[in-house]
Amino acid sequence: MELDPLILSRLQFAFVVCFHAIFPVFTIGLASYIAVLHGLFYKTANKAWDRLALFWTKVFAVVFGMGVVSGIVMSFQFGTNWSNFSYATSNFLGPVLSYEVVTAFFLEAAFLGVLLFGRGKVPQGVHLFAAITVAIGTFISSFWILSANSWMQTPAGYELIDGRFHITSWIEAIFNPSFWYRFAHMGMASFLTGGFVVAGVSAWFLLRKRDVEANKKALSMCLWLLLFLTPAQALIGDFHGLNTLEHQPTKLAAMEGNWETSSNVPLLLFALPDQENQTNRFEIGIPSMASIILKHSADGVVPGISEAAPEEQPPVALIFWSFRVMVGLGFLMIGVALFGLFMRRKGRIFKNTLFLKTLVGMIATPFIAVLSGWIVTEAGRAPWLVYGVMKHADGLTPSLTGGMALFTLIGYIAVYSLYPFAPDEESRDVMMNSVAPIWDGNETWLVLGGAGLLGAFPLVYSVFLPALYIGVFLMLSGLIFRGISFEFRFKSHKNRHWWNRAFFLGSAIAAFAQGAVVGAYIQGFPVEDFRYVGGAMDWLTPFTILTGFGLMAGYALLGSTWLIMKSEGHVQQWAYAIAPKLLLAVLSIFAIVSIWTPLVSLEVRSRWLDQLSVIWILPALALICSAMVYRSVKRQDDGLPFVMTLGIFVFTYLGLIASKWPVIVPPNYTIWDASSAPESQLFLLVGVLIVVPIVLAYTTWTYWVFRGKVKVGEGYH
Repeated sequence: MELDPLILSRLQFAFVVCFHAIFPVFTIGLASYIAVLHGLFYKTANKAWDRLALFWTKVFAVVFGMGVVSGIVMSFQFGTNWSNFSYATSNFLGPVLSYEVVTAFFLEAAFLGVLLFGRGKVPQGVHLFAAITVAIGTFISSFWILSANSWMQTPAGYELIDGRFHITSWIEAIFNPSFWYRFAHMGMASFLTGGFVVAGVSAWFLLRKRDVEANKKALSMCLWLLLFLTPAQALIGDFHGLNTLEHQPTKLAAMEGNWETSSNVPLLLFALPDQENQTNRFEIGIPSMASIILKHSADGVVPGISEAAPEEQPPVALIFWSFRVMVGLGFLMIGVALFGLFMRRKGRIFKNTLFLKTLVGMIATPFIAVLSGWIVTEAGRAPWLVYGVMKHADGLTPSLTGGMALFTLIGYIAVYSLYPFAPDEESRDVMMNSVAPIWDGNETWLVLGGAGLLGAFPLVYSVFLPALYIGVFLMLSGLIFRGISFEFRFKSHKNRHWWNRAFFLGSAIAAFAQGAVVGAYIQGFPVEDFRYVGGAMDWLTPFTILTGFGLMAGYALLGSTWLIMKSEGHVQQWAYAIAPKLLLAVLSIFAIVSIWTPLVSLEVRSRWLDQLSVIWILPALALICSAMVYRSVKRQDDGLPFVMTLGIFVFTYLGLIASKWPVIVPPNYTIWDASSAPESQLFLLVGVLIVVPIVLAYTTWTYWVFRGKVKVGEGYH
C-alpha cells in the first residue's frame, strides 16, 4: 500500500495543533485570573489571595512551558510539510507570526520570569505589574494567531501574483471578515476553560479540606464568572455562526447536516450523514428551527452542502458531530453555572459533595469543547488551505514522501506522550535554577527564528525545512523532550532521575541536530525552480555528523562557562575543571571542519582563496577568544570565560556568513532572491524599529533583576 503524504501530513498537523491548542486556551484565561489574584492581594493584604496566586502561578509555569515547546513545532512544521503553502502565503503569515513573537512571546517570557522568581527581588507593585503584563501578552499572542488563521478562513486584502499572495491592505488582511467573531469566541473559551479548571481544582481541594479559606474564595469567584460567561459564549457563537453562513456557507451547511438548499430547514439533533449518497440516513430534528436560528424566519433559505462540488466538500460527518459535541458541552456548562447559583443558598456550593464532584468532573469539558470547535473550524475549511483560493494538495511539500510523513507523525506522537554528569542532585538543581528565570525567553528565540525566516526570507524557509526534514524533526523532538523534562523534573521527586536523563537526551539530540543542520547548509542543497529536489537523508553525511558533534561540544562549553558565572562552591569548581577539556574538544573539531569545508563547498573554497586577508580575520578573532577562555578559566575569573565563549560563537558564525555572502540558499540563491515582497519587508521593518528595542529593554531588565549567583536551595521550583 502506497502511503499518501497529503493525508499523513494533515493527520500530523491535526495532532500537533490539537496537542498545542489545549495549552494556550488554558493559559490565556489563567493568566488573567492570576493577575486578579495579585491585584486582590496587593489591595487587601489577605494571605489567602497570595496563596492562590502562588499555587496557580506554578501551574501556569508548567502549562506555559509546554505551550512554548509545542509552539516551536508549529512554527517549523509549515515549512517541513507545507513548503508550497508557506512560500505562497509568506508575505502575510511570516510578518504576522513574527509580530506575535516580538510583541507577545517575549513579553510573556520575560515578565513570567519576574512573576515566577521575582518574589523578594522586586517590589510588590512590580510583581503585580509583571502578572498584568503576562496576562496582556497572552491576549496579544491570541490576537496575531487568530488573525493569521482567520485570514486563511476568510482571506482579504491581497492579490495573487505568480501564485504568491501579495498584501494590498494590511488593515483588511489582519482584520479580515471573520477575525473579530473568532477572536471573541476564542477569548471567551479561554476564560471558560480557566474558570472551570480553577473551579474543579478548588472543589477537589474542598472535598479534601485543604486550605478551605482560599479555595472557598476561588470557587465562589469562578462560579460568578461562569454564570455570566457561559450564556455570553452562546450568544457570541450565534454571531460567529451567522458570519460563517455569510463567508463559508459550505462549512455551515456541514455543521447543520443540510444537503439541499431550502427553506424550513430543521435543526438536526441526530443524524447519520452519508456523504457518498449526499443525504442523511436517519434524522431527528426540530422542524424549521435551523432556518429560524440562521435566517430569523421559518421561511429562511439555508444553503446546502450539494451547492459545492463533491471534491470541494468537507468531511461532513466529522464536522456535524464535532459541532454537536461542542454545542452540547456548551449547554452543559450553562446548566452547571446556573445550578451553582441555585446551590449558593446557605453556602451549599462549599458543602454539597455531589456538586463538588460534578465540578471536578467538569474540568475536562472546556478542553473537549475547544478541540471540537477547532475540528469544525479546520476540517470545515477542507479541501482549502486558504479558503476558495489554495487547496491542501497545492500547498504540500513536493519532496515529501509518505514514509517521511509517517515517520515524523509517529515520532511526534511518541515524543509528546511523554545532564546526568553533574556531581550530584543538589548540583543539578543549581544548574537548572541558573537558567530557570530566562528559560522561556530563550525558547522563544527559536519560535522567532522560524517565524522570522518565513517573514523575511520565505525561500530559505521553503527550501531548508524540506531539505532538512528529518534533521529538523530530530531537533524539534529534542527541544520538546528537553522542555517537558525541564518543567517536570522540579515536580517529580520519585522519578527525578528519569527526567534528568530525559533532559540530557533532549538537549543532546537538539544540539546535534542543530550542528548537523549548519553542516548541511555549508554543503548546499540541490534546488530547481526554487524547490528542493534532493532526498530525505541527503543532509546526513560524515561532514554534518562532525559539525553536529562540534556544536554539542560548543554548547557544553557555553554551559560550563555560564555555570562559572552564575554558581559558586563545588558546582563552580566542577565547571572550572571541565571547561578546558570542552575547549580542547571544540578547537579540535573546529580545526577539522575548517580543513574539510573547502572540500565540500566549492564556493567557500573560492571565497577563502580570493578574500584570504579579510575572511581569515574572523577565525583569528575566534582563536583569540579561545585563548582568553583558557586563560580566564585558569585564573578562575567569573564572567570573562562566558563572554569570551560567546565571542567564539559570534566570530565563527560571522565567518560562516562571510564565506557564503550574499548567497543564503546554497549554491546560488542570494538574500535578494530569497527575500519576501517589499510591502512585507516594510511591515516587518516597522516592527523591528519600534518593538524590538522595547523587547531588548525589558529583557535586559529581566537579566539585571536575576543577576548574581544562584545558591543551593534557591529557585522558584
